[in-house]
Order: sequence, then structure tokens, then C-alpha cells
Amino acid sequence: MKFQTTSFFKPTRDFNADDVLFTFNRMLDPNQPFRKAYPASFPYFTDMGLNKLITKVEAVDPYTVKFTLKEINAPFIQNMARICIHPVGRIRSATAESGQGFGHQPVSAWHGSVYFP
Repeated sequence: MKFQTTSFFKPTRDFNADDVLFTFNRMLDPNQPFRKAYPASFPYFTDMGLNKLITKVEAVDPYTVKFTLKEINAPFIQNMARICIHPVGRIRSATAESGQGFGHQPVSAWHGSVYFP
């Protein structure tokens, strides 16, 4: 899978599960190091209650991510689709985030699927 290329973001590698982990851990954990370095809030994510619903995000393999939820939630997959297309919630490349300077928000869209085993 590929990240979207823009005039200000040229990916140097393919998209993988680590990028999903980086993105969701950043939204879930207020003590996540990048979130401390680049303070941000995620109102869309929290307004949907995803910060309280998701208890764990883990990589099963390089292209598969498993979400563990606190409880059964019928609209979870629909909400995940919304998060991945919302400008603030798009999947981020940890490499790109750390290498493009403080305050930079690359518009790296996610063109793929997450599997929910």
C-alpha cells in the first residue's frame, strides 16, 4: 500500500501496520511522545467515544491491525472509515511526522484496508 504523494509530502516507504499503530496510539495516549512534542487534540475521535472504546491496537503482521474494544460496538467499522478520511484523523507516517518538523501535518491518506479478525 502507498501513502498519497503531495507537493509537500513524498513518502520514502510503503504504508504498513506500524503507521496505523502510530496514528491510533497518538490519538489514544495523551503521553505518547510525538503528541507531547506536537500537542494536538482529536475532537472527532473523542466525540465518537473511540478513545474510551478502543482498549488496544496491535499489529498482527506488517499489513494487519487488530483493534480490541471495551465492548461490542456495531458502528465501529463505519466510524473507523470516518476517522481515516477525516483531515485530522488520517493515517500518519511516523517517519514523515518526525522528519518534517514541528507543527507539520502531512495529508497522508490511507488507501487500504484494516482487517478486523
